[in-house]
Amino acid sequence: MAEGHRKHLKERFLNEDLDHFEDHTILELLLFFSVPRRDTNPIGHALIEKFGSFSNVFDAPIDALMSVNGIGENTATLIKLIPQICKRYQISREVKGVEFISKEQLSDFMRPYFFDATVEKIYLLCLSPKMKILCCEEVSTGNTTSVSIDTRKIVEISLHVGADSIVIAHNHPNGTPLPSSEDLIMTQELAKLLSTLNIRLLDHFVFAGGAYTSIRETSKL
Repeated sequence: MAEGHRKHLKERFLNEDLDHFEDHTILELLLFFSVPRRDTNPIGHALIEKFGSFSNVFDAPIDALMSVNGIGENTATLIKLIPQICKRYQISREVKGVEFISKEQLSDFMRPYFFDATVEKIYLLCLSPKMKILCCEEVSTGNTTSVSIDTRKIVEISLHVGADSIVIAHNHPNGTPLPSSEDLIMTQELAKLLSTLNIRLLDHFVFAGGAYTSIRETSKL
């Protein structure tokens, strides 16, 4: 009966995707691949009950996951792997060499880099004179409420790849996308420094959830 149920659920997914699945049923299906010969439906329910939501399950620390009955190290590792795979998938869809023509395209490109971030990070996007991607790299990592900009690293990378212009972005994992006064000051100082090197700072995006703010639109660069 258990094998029949697993086969049915897999076939349902292949025919319907996950649009009509409940959260605990998605977890039940995922756990088929790490929990053999056991009913994983109660484990799916237990995960949602303990962590409060579907997303919280994947954001939970690995030791907290392993405290749930039926979750071993392999299963906890599988759960933690999913957000990283989703992030890599989104980033890999953006082809190196694409030419940007709008602020929206730039923000859409950089948003996936903060997909699963639980602390503040700063990313640097370097562009050619024709607005094509030269590189996109993480340059600073902070904590849940702040991050310090590594100006020297930004300059070194920009010069190394021969950037004509750059965009920086950081996230507010537990807040709104509104830039702080420190964000504005830092952005203006960086723009002035880069201008002496003939590198343009096109924008500084602040992401929070699915929203973002363009500092270029809220202050003078």
